[in-house]
Amino acid sequence: MFKTPRDLLKAYKDGFVGSYCDPKELDALLGQLPHPLFGVAAYDLSGSGKGKLALPFKNLVKFDPGFGPAERQVQGDCRKKDALIPSPDFVKKIQDIKIGDRVYAGDGKITKVISTMVKKSLNPMVKIYTKGGLPLEVTSDHKVLAYRFGGFVNNNTKWKRRYSPGSQNEVVKKLGLNTQHKSNTVFTARKAELVSASELTEADYLLCPLNIEYDTKIPEDMLLFMGDKNCRWMIGLFLGDGHTKKSSKTLEWGCTTDEPEIEQRLCNTLDYLGISWNSYFHCKTSKKARKVYTHKIDIIYNLFRKYFYDENGHKVLPSWAINDDVVEGLIDADGNVRKRRNKNQSDRQEFTNTSPSLVYGIRFWAINNGFIPTLKSRQRTDKRTGKTNKIAYIVSWNLNKTSRNIWRDDEYLAMPITKVELEEGPHEEVYDIGVENKTHTFIDGCGAVIKNCVSHATRNAVDATRSCEIINGEREEFVARGATEGIYGSRGHGGEGMTCSGAAKFVHQSGGILLRKKYGEYDLSEYSAIGGKWGRSGVPKELVQVASKNKVKTISLINTIEQARDALANGYAISVCSGSGFSSRRDQYGIASRSGGWNHAMAWIAMDDTHEIYKETLFLVQNSWGVWNGGPKRHDQPEGSFWIRERDAAEMLSQNGSWVFSDVDGFPPRKVSWTLDKVF
Repeated sequence: MFKTPRDLLKAYKDGFVGSYCDPKELDALLGQLPHPLFGVAAYDLSGSGKGKLALPFKNLVKFDPGFGPAERQVQGDCRKKDALIPSPDFVKKIQDIKIGDRVYAGDGKITKVISTMVKKSLNPMVKIYTKGGLPLEVTSDHKVLAYRFGGFVNNNTKWKRRYSPGSQNEVVKKLGLNTQHKSNTVFTARKAELVSASELTEADYLLCPLNIEYDTKIPEDMLLFMGDKNCRWMIGLFLGDGHTKKSSKTLEWGCTTDEPEIEQRLCNTLDYLGISWNSYFHCKTSKKARKVYTHKIDIIYNLFRKYFYDENGHKVLPSWAINDDVVEGLIDADGNVRKRRNKNQSDRQEFTNTSPSLVYGIRFWAINNGFIPTLKSRQRTDKRTGKTNKIAYIVSWNLNKTSRNIWRDDEYLAMPITKVELEEGPHEEVYDIGVENKTHTFIDGCGAVIKNCVSHATRNAVDATRSCEIINGEREEFVARGATEGIYGSRGHGGEGMTCSGAAKFVHQSGGILLRKKYGEYDLSEYSAIGGKWGRSGVPKELVQVASKNKVKTISLINTIEQARDALANGYAISVCSGSGFSSRRDQYGIASRSGGWNHAMAWIAMDDTHEIYKETLFLVQNSWGVWNGGPKRHDQPEGSFWIRERDAAEMLSQNGSWVFSDVDGFPPRKVSWTLDKVF
């Protein structure tokens, strides 16, 4: 899963993946176990699953009819397919993001995408409008970086905060409020929080980081052009109002007679570079519109196509090209200054373009240079046809670096929320991307995720196994489902993500199983994210003592198809951590094909070696994302599950993250019934 030890150590430190395997931790644990390898521990089971259909999950369904979608891992980072994701290389719709792409994290740093996913969501979509940014539309459990201030109550009236801390002082004075209750004291004590979108109100602020990271290394073949002030300006002018002509391999710029100095500067720059050019009036109905074009010059044409266009032919502004001169050229091409009549107000700079990459690039430049920009969009109308076509994006800011409603502090641009709308689910197609950055939020408050999949996969596998033991008469009763919080809280670091062997070790050796019930002041009867908070401080000692009374007696590593088949045939479910991702759509046989990479953990809860569909073993995988996929199902499989083929199963098992559990010493053979008879 990781190419070098350095990658592994960084993963453990930052916690940027849901699951990962630590070879040193794995070797240490295997050396401590009486039954380290399933193939040796369960020698008597060899071949027992051949030709059989085994459905251990059905015994768990007897005790928990909602198994599968009833309790899902907190995901909370889903957006609709047309949501824009800023990047130092482009701005893409989330549906077009690929693994390996670079995007901006919520702290303004550049980070890589490590997983992509499309799924179904039962949650409402929340649409958040702000002063300063485009509307943010996310699932209700989506985490957003915000300042939460709530409402200010005065004479039983709720007053919504929509002011900067400075102007807040003036409002307080005008209202004659008691100085002990001045709400600006709340601003002083403000703290950035990751808040579920459903909890936000019109009294809160969405946050955008002030320090946006740019690439510092300019490509070698662009160094000469980016080293000259006028060349940089020419590039900006081209991005704003120019294009390449493929048939003749020439560049063209649009100019007007209203601003002859711009055309003159462009022509002087082309002369300086030794590039021949022509200019002319290109519109029969206008005596103002002019065009400047170069004669054929392959090197310039190829460089501009390479660095300033994406694969779809849309213009992009790479972050290494964002500087004062390029921005000046962009504004000269597609910008204007709105003069204010009131002397007390500032003139306002605007830039309009249909390329979101150019507009976001200008916005980030403005933020980094101390301005307070706003971003909005509108449907553009073609003046010739009168029809609407592309969407135009507009970024603007006051030249005196002030704003009435949006404000800056040392870390963030704070944009007041003006309206929150709900659209009820289900939503058939929502998109998620996972990134390396441990903050796991995106610029404009695009989301956060709690990557506790390992605890869910381990708990699900243990619960399925113990339900089979109870049905088989080896246990007295099934009191409640297992709790995930203790497992995830044992990971030993404050970031997200957990090692597969660490979870297995906790339930078997250093901790044990906690149930969905109350333990004194700790209420684990319903799923919560408290396990994430325990990562750094550790699981409370009193809970560890309780858990240690319910240890899993045997854990073993599985690494072959035959071992997984035989384990499931005897009612031993498996927790599997791997880097394999799968489609959200099941085929006619309930099988999902490989798609992307997840660094994720899931439970294997059934197997089919009857060869009725393919001449190979199939395995049923239970995910922890609720109802996230769709398509045909077989054998009453739970929602959120999917079958996988043998080659995909073998790839997952080869990554040394697959653990099987037993509540007795070793793995004795069992005759387990897979019927759905009610248990009394």
